[in-house]
Amino acid sequence: MECSTELPHFADYALYKPSPPADYPSEAESEERTRLTESVSSYCLDLNLGESSARLTRTQKTETKPSASPTSEEENPILDEAEGSPEATNINPLLSTLGSEHLVLLARQCLARAGLAAAWLPVLCPLCRRAADTIVPDVFSNDIDIRNYVQVKRLPGGVAGDSRVLPGVVTGKNVAHRGMPQEIANPSILLLDCSIAYQRVEGKLTSLEPVLLQEKEYLLRCAARITALRPKVVLVRGTAARAVQDVLRNEGVALATCVRERALARTARCTGADIATSIDARIVRPRLGTCRSFRVETR
Repeated sequence: MECSTELPHFADYALYKPSPPADYPSEAESEERTRLTESVSSYCLDLNLGESSARLTRTQKTETKPSASPTSEEENPILDEAEGSPEATNINPLLSTLGSEHLVLLARQCLARAGLAAAWLPVLCPLCRRAADTIVPDVFSNDIDIRNYVQVKRLPGGVAGDSRVLPGVVTGKNVAHRGMPQEIANPSILLLDCSIAYQRVEGKLTSLEPVLLQEKEYLLRCAARITALRPKVVLVRGTAARAVQDVLRNEGVALATCVRERALARTARCTGADIATSIDARIVRPRLGTCRSFRVETR
């Protein structure tokens, strides 16, 4: 092992070259020299063993000065600067592109699993994006699964390009009478989870004429209770008697019968209406729902 007293050869660019001491310092002076003084500067040492060189650079710390509290939102627009920074502007398109590619791969896998042709891919992807942007789940309820807010309705005929997203509720029911309105703007909606009919007593012998009079009077009272709520659309889970249909048709009310329970629940969630279990006068007045438009389409 050779001991060299000469200093190693360093490069000429910004190197730290220690000068040899004139005399050997004492232990106290050596400890005082090796002790680092508190400074606002920091050093970075870069060693290159291949070229036997070292480089020491100094980076100046920036002292943070406390700034005065802003007096308005215009003086300190922190969120606006973060959103409008070049880094955020460059990252957002990249994330959007990667997300779109991932969604296309997932859609292709779903189509292959369902056995559908690849021609459905450019049709279903925009529809899925629009449906996801339209749906607003109720975070205060127990059902926040987005799949329960989407209903896929299949109709015979047409081509794949005829598929579309309707922001509302679609049922396969028609109005009870062709004389009822087919399109209503901003209607009030009444939902009934019952039938509008006269309940006959089975196993009891009565005269036919009094029964018919009682039935007609009962149905007219039911129709009067419905029209007193002033709905424009009435959806009934059960059936509706002919006398009730005639009264509602004369009042310009659209009536749909035999509506499924799930369709009533979806309509109640979208329109904010209460589902009344009866039209009895002793029942609390139900809350009517509303929507932007109601229309009947036939193909």
